[in-house]
Amino acid sequence: MEDILFTVPTYDDDNDSWYTEHVWIYGYAKRCRYTICDSDGNHEPIGKREVNQLAKQETQLWRDYSAWVVKNKGKDPCGNFMAKRERKVKRNYVGHFSHWIGEKEHGLALTKVSWAGGKNSLPGELPDMFQKFLCLKKVGDRWCMEGITVDILKEEVGYVGRGYFKGTAEWNEPRPEKLVRAEVVKLAKKHLARG
Repeated sequence: MEDILFTVPTYDDDNDSWYTEHVWIYGYAKRCRYTICDSDGNHEPIGKREVNQLAKQETQLWRDYSAWVVKNKGKDPCGNFMAKRERKVKRNYVGHFSHWIGEKEHGLALTKVSWAGGKNSLPGELPDMFQKFLCLKKVGDRWCMEGITVDILKEEVGYVGRGYFKGTAEWNEPRPEKLVRAEVVKLAKKHLARG
């Protein structure tokens, strides 16, 4: 048998931060040996007495870690708190395209995107994930939808008019760090309140 018995956070005075260590068990019954493994994967032998001491301290070490996270405004070096770090974005849009001489080789040229609410964006101003969604590539001074033809737009997007197409795009983007940290602090305080 080989398994992780438990994990504890460990404070590092040198960088005023924390990292996790895993206590491993190998073997059965009286023929067991133990190691402690740091976050770099380095295993060091550890005795049964030290394992028992760490097991008794485990709850308090995690409480100390939670208090440190609160004090440090949501900094979570051990990644212990499952705060939502991405958000799904769903936007209706109208893409405006033009035909050009390099269309067969590079695809239709995208001239702008109009978002629901009336805001217009040039192709280079679009969010990275949306640029990937549209297969955008810069060719000279044009932004082209690589390999995209009017027929492909009709097949993939749905509504295509003369020089434009309508669709709904979805992508994930990182949540603002301030919101993530606020959620981490809330989770750490909840952990501390459990007593």
